[in-house]
Amino acid sequence: MRGATEEPANGATTPARVAGRPSSTSTPLRREQPAWLQRHFRLLVAVDVASGIAAVLVSQVVAFGVQHAQLEVRGIRIPYATAILAVVPAWTLLLSTAGCYDVAPLGTSVGEARRVANAGTRFLALMAVAYYVLHLQQLGRGFTIAIVPLAAGFSMIGRLALRYQLHVQRKHGHAVRRALVMGPRDQSSQMLEHLAHHPEAGITPVAVLLPDGVGTLRANGSEVPIAGTPDDALQALGTTGADLLLITGNLANGGLRSLTWTLQGTGVDVLVAPTVTQLASFLDVRPVAGLPLLYVDRASLPATAAD
Repeated sequence: MRGATEEPANGATTPARVAGRPSSTSTPLRREQPAWLQRHFRLLVAVDVASGIAAVLVSQVVAFGVQHAQLEVRGIRIPYATAILAVVPAWTLLLSTAGCYDVAPLGTSVGEARRVANAGTRFLALMAVAYYVLHLQQLGRGFTIAIVPLAAGFSMIGRLALRYQLHVQRKHGHAVRRALVMGPRDQSSQMLEHLAHHPEAGITPVAVLLPDGVGTLRANGSEVPIAGTPDDALQALGTTGADLLLITGNLANGGLRSLTWTLQGTGVDVLVAPTVTQLASFLDVRPVAGLPLLYVDRASLPATAAD
């Protein structure tokens, strides 16, 4: 799909060749999920598993003291600690359904405390139902009720520690996404300055696509190379090795949908500035890392959207 770049009256640009293939000298446009993001996800799960275990053990101490408490069921003595086998899977599953592991593309989620609280509320409801349906009165209300706030509290503390660790790594240039910035010169320059002053966001610009594709662009005292025009989006993504496309200006009608579908399956994520007004209703958008950016979630795209 090739054609001349359009120049709409409102200053929007059309990535006319986004469906074209990168040149033979460029890096293949296929990005795996960053290793640091995979590691961060595993750490989140580990924190929540540990939180569930700790919640059961602390609840046992609170309810029965430090002695080795056991529950007798039909002559069989069962340690209260075996509740871990039910609590940990239930807690991690509820956190997952609440979106607590939805941390793409930068390792953080918006409203994380609220999501953990929602999971805790559902967990409390599940515990209340199980208490009466399964006749768990023998366990004691003090033991069962204490598990929920403890699990939620431990998970939140662990997640805050992981977020702090992520920020420290990013101040040293680690755990970041390489971004190709695309848009008008002024908006792109402002975005570069903003990113330079917010290293904790985890976005490192590697090149810029401008409508004229000429000149230079400086941010925070350093020069960012210009890799061409919006027409060269795919080629620039391949040559720069970027795994993130950051759009700072309006695209022509249907441009965002076309570009998003072109990048489907490549592993390249798309962020857009709120000034991009052509956001189709089927796109799921969310704020990202406290920055004036929205993450375009392709998981919500219907199959017919590509037509």
